[in-house]
Amino acid sequence: MERLEELERKVRQMIQRNQELKQEIGTLKQTNESLMQSNSQLEALVMKETHKLESLAQEKVAIKTTIDELLESIASLEADGQ
Repeated sequence: MERLEELERKVRQMIQRNQELKQEIGTLKQTNESLMQSNSQLEALVMKETHKLESLAQEKVAIKTTIDELLESIASLEADGQ
């Protein structure tokens, strides 16, 4: 009888632990989902910022090219004027 009570106590402990683990798993799943959503938002933001940086880099090159061409034109005009 004593062994049966001990076994019953252990089974109850296991059931309780199982319930606690199920709750913990549920919480972890919610946390995981939240983190995945945040990650997706951050990835989209990084992609957007990367695109902006690429556009700015292209614009910088275009401006530099235009300035170089203007300087060459000025130098050419100055040389022709002398």
